[in-house]
Amino acid sequence: MWKEPFAQLPYTLAYGDNGRPYTCCKGFYFHFTPFENECRTFGRLKDVGREDLAVKVHGYVALSPTDTIAKKLEAARSTMISPYAKLVWFLGMDNGPSMGIVKDWVDEVEYDDEYTYDLYQQVVQVSHFPRMLEGLRELHKHGIVVLDLSARQYVNGTLVDLSMASTVPHPFGPDPGPLGLGKCWQPRWAFQSLAAWDLYCFQQDVIEAWKEDLARFLKAKPGTKGLRKTCRIQAYRLPKETTELRPRGRWRQDEEQQPYLPMLNHRYEKLVMTQAPRHDPLDFAKQTPVVTNVKKRVTGGAKGRGVKKSVAKRKQVKGKMINKPKAPSSRYDLRSHTVKK
Repeated sequence: MWKEPFAQLPYTLAYGDNGRPYTCCKGFYFHFTPFENECRTFGRLKDVGREDLAVKVHGYVALSPTDTIAKKLEAARSTMISPYAKLVWFLGMDNGPSMGIVKDWVDEVEYDDEYTYDLYQQVVQVSHFPRMLEGLRELHKHGIVVLDLSARQYVNGTLVDLSMASTVPHPFGPDPGPLGLGKCWQPRWAFQSLAAWDLYCFQQDVIEAWKEDLARFLKAKPGTKGLRKTCRIQAYRLPKETTELRPRGRWRQDEEQQPYLPMLNHRYEKLVMTQAPRHDPLDFAKQTPVVTNVKKRVTGGAKGRGVKKSVAKRKQVKGKMINKPKAPSSRYDLRSHTVKK
């Protein structure tokens, strides 16, 4: 858990209590540290057999906050484009060891120009966009949202950073049970909205950012051969694109009906979910439902009087069926019992 005051328990505010309908509740963001987020996410990928959706991991290491390590971290901080005010705080080393995930090393594309090296890596990544987008949708299918998706999360088309990702179920997320017996920290559509935010970020911070990077690279290195200069992939219809188009008379299959739900995000951007994601991550919880009050049938193994068989046998008399099994009641016994007068 976080040791900082801003993330301390108890979390008393649920969704909407802070007057910001475009953000999740406090506990949803700060209950887990970046290390714990990656543990949950990579563990989920291993459980479902889809470790190919991100970089290969091999375990974790714990680093003690020695002076030598602190100096190396500060040296690394000085080279960051947007450094944290206190890198040691981010790594969680104030009150104990720093935990880190051991991942495979992903090689970048060979390039010999030092000044445009980073820009070139972003430009040539366009060939992986179809696989990257499909992989993102598969993450949603398995109950995972990235939340801070951008081109920096990928190295040569491989997703390497899941430090802010959230998985279903979440202690401060929506209750996946159909009865909603838990604390309603988030609405039922929260993970669906966050999945739409992932797709929005893929369109804005990956595809649109690639277009800008390509223009900058060609300006710095005109005449470079072997570069793809077009990208026809669309992850999400951006608001600025929909306003510039002429109104259509037909309805899109993935288009949400008005009034639109808020698109939850951590940037405090006021967006609405006009397009539904392919998969609702909360549906993953249906594989392991919270409510398990359904009595199991006796499947066999017991003999003698008074033991019901697992399947009611049907007898036929002159073409008519008798001893017909009773229609099953509601799974969660939600039907009201009425008395006939």
